[in-house]
Order: sequence, then C-alpha cells, then structure tokens
Amino acid sequence: MEPFDGCYFNSNRTFTNCIYGSSKTICTKLCQFGYERLVTMTQNIINHYKGYKAIFSDIDGTILDDSDRLSKRNIHAIKNIINNGMVFVFASGRSTRSIKKLFSEIKRSDFNAIAFNGCEISIKGELVYRKTLENSNAVSIATTAIKQGIHVHAYSENNLVFHEKSEIAYRYSKHANLEPLFVESFIEYLKKKSITKLLIIAEPDDLFEISEYFKRKFSDVNFVISGPEYLDVLPTEVDKGKALAFVCNELGISHDDVVVIGDSENDLPMIEKAGLSIVMENGLDKLKDRADIVAPSNQDNGFAKIVERLFKI
Repeated sequence: MEPFDGCYFNSNRTFTNCIYGSSKTICTKLCQFGYERLVTMTQNIINHYKGYKAIFSDIDGTILDDSDRLSKRNIHAIKNIINNGMVFVFASGRSTRSIKKLFSEIKRSDFNAIAFNGCEISIKGELVYRKTLENSNAVSIATTAIKQGIHVHAYSENNLVFHEKSEIAYRYSKHANLEPLFVESFIEYLKKKSITKLLIIAEPDDLFEISEYFKRKFSDVNFVISGPEYLDVLPTEVDKGKALAFVCNELGISHDDVVVIGDSENDLPMIEKAGLSIVMENGLDKLKDRADIVAPSNQDNGFAKIVERLFKI
C-alpha cells in the first residue's frame, strides 16, 4: 500500500481507503493532479496533525543524508518543531555523546534522546536511564566474532573501544564523530568495564546470515540490524519501542499523540507504538508497508519536507 497525504492506494494507484475520513471524491480529485506524495492538503486534513505532542525521529538515513551530513534545512526544522511547543526526541543507535555533538545547536533543556537503541535515555539534557550488557555475554560474543574474523567493537563508559587498528575502525570512528580507543587486551577490557553495547560490522550481503547465526548461539541477547553494515548487540530488555514508552510515561504523553519517523529495522518497535508513523522513501519496504505516510528520501531533505508540510512550521 502506498500513502498519498493520508489516503491509501494499492499498486494500481486506485483508491481503497482514507484513514482521516475524507470523502472518496475529495481524495480522487487531489490525486488526479499527480502522483507526488506531498500534494496540496485540504485544511481539514492539516488540522488533523495539530494534536500531536511529540516527534521521535531516527537520525542516520532519516535526518542525515547518506554521507552523514546534516542540512541547514533539517536542523532548522527541528528547531521550529521545538519552538512550536512540541517535544522532539532523537532516537538512534548512536551514543549520547555522538548525538550531542551532531546537534550541538539544540539547547540542553530541549535535548531528549534515545541512544544506543534504548540503552541510554536522556530527557531535558539529563541522563535518566542506562542499561548495559552482561560482561559474560559481551566476552562470549566478542570472542566468537574475533575467532571468525568478524569485526566487533564496544561502547564503554563514553569510550569507543577497538581491539585493533584497521580501516573499519577509523571509518566507523569518523562516522560516529568520536575518537577511537585501541586497547591491547580487548577481551580483558570487556571483562572489567561497563559495556553499553557491542557493534558488529559486516558486508551488507552477509549481515543477515551473521545476525541469524548469533541469534541462534546467544538467545539471551538482543541482536538488531541498525544499518546496512551494522548489527547492534544489546540487552534483551532494550529497543526503541520500549524507550519510547519510557519517555512518554516520564513526560505524560500518550502514544497516540506521538509521531515517529524512521527508515530501518531498529525503528520498527517504535513505529509500531506511534500515533502517526512516517517512513522515509529510502527506508525498508517492510517498514513502508506499515507506515501511515512515506516521506521523501533522506537525500532530498525528506525529514524537513514532511514535518514542514504536516505541521506548517
């Protein structure tokens, strides 16, 4: 199903249902002007979006383009959302420190973030929740990965930790905008330190098979594909959906009043809880099939375009 401004169409682009109660005649006339996803909306449909109180948005593949660039239009849209009285929550596999560095223009009192796919949660600039991996699980998984020649590194106590210097390590450090820490005995480090998450990096064609292998071998750990090359290793109690529920409870916001924007597998748990779900054009097909709205691509300022259109900012 493909959404066009609130109306669902099948693959033949024929009208099937309108989720906002508009008449078939209105919907048909709107869509005869063209097949762009963001056609001019009638005022009654625009008014539908005014009741939402919070936006939870993924970062990579959603706010950032494919080269990890943050456009002026997208940061301006985030500031306008906040200035209009809505709560804005970053929801990412990135670390809290990485998110803060990327969005340094956001005031501390307005900074809300789900980091590490839910292992850390910050509200109004304060860290209010943290969950770490069991050291024994971190050691077993890292040992298995290294023996099989699979790249793995760790996040620990605000450090990005690698067991060897490599092109992958330096490339990922640049992506995360964090300085790498190389340790002589990676496994011993994992035994003694608090480990927020592990990250496995592999070729996109191999990632699903690697994920399934580790899921079978380590059933008491959560393995989540967070990008084309990334497999996050998390505590079982952690995902973006649970983190969204935590934030909503803390702020007294109903799930029905929440907008979620994302593109990847790790966004699915929070998309399923949203009052309004938006998936980027570049997102996974299975997420777009579940979405209320499909936004333009992250390569085309799709984040800003969709929030500007829906919330008139």
